Amino acid sequence: IDPHFFMGDCHYRAGDYDKALVSLETALKAPARPNRALADEGRRKEVDALLVKVREKLK
Repeated sequence: IDPHFFMGDCHYRAGDYDKALVSLETALKAPARPNRALADEGRRKEVDALLVKVREKLK
């Protein structure tokens, strides 16, 4: 989940919203990591928040 989130964030900051959307949607599809449930939950919230921003830019 982490690499896709950070790539999505990078694309977002660069103004490449289409690529950001793909990376962030891929992040949400990432399987849960063993012993990282709390971290994954927090990261998914960050992904969701950034997805809102990306989708707003794509309107």
